[in-house]
Amino acid sequence: MGLFKKDPLQIITFHSYGTNSHLYIRGRALEDENIDLSKSGIFSLIKNTYKRFETDEIPFTKLKITLPDNSVYYTETDKKGYFKFKENIPNLQQLTNDEGWLQYEISFEETFPDRIINNQNRFAGEMLIPSQQSTFGIISDIDDTIIHTGVASFLKLKLVFNTFFRNAESRSPLEGAAKFYQLLHQGETGKEANPLSVSYTHLTLPTTPYV
Repeated sequence: MGLFKKDPLQIITFHSYGTNSHLYIRGRALEDENIDLSKSGIFSLIKNTYKRFETDEIPFTKLKITLPDNSVYYTETDKKGYFKFKENIPNLQQLTNDEGWLQYEISFEETFPDRIINNQNRFAGEMLIPSQQSTFGIISDIDDTIIHTGVASFLKLKLVFNTFFRNAESRSPLEGAAKFYQLLHQGETGKEANPLSVSYTHLTLPTTPYV
């Protein structure tokens, strides 16, 4: 019977940006494939790579969003399990921490009697309201910008090798990348808190070596 055991359910939230009057939340509801990126060995690496590309989404399900002031909003996933929530709400900055992050909680509104839901059906998310002192924003790729992936190699052969045959713990960051992005975030004055967004284009899924 263990072979047919269903994976637990989870909600993955994406970091997002908003304003003092605009709440913007994105993420995806998926089955938890229980990927262990620390495992080595060819069969474990191939298995984990397959799991990263093959996802089991939770489509058309209702989700509940709870803000720090206990106000509640609702959204729904699409056919691929993604959700996007946009709402004009005044004075959101009052709900942020010292760094401008608004921390919220999201959960499945529907019940799944025959399924396990991770984290007791409580999943954390964050939306950043950029500081008034910010002077610019940074949008960066990660491949061969923050870590070595081989995306620019001939026929992308190094990228294929790194994706399928190397685990996360063996990935190495580019020298000086962490300090460089910290300086961009801090800005000229050191207090600008410029927002930083990193794009994972090739599903390399490294451990984050910066900021």
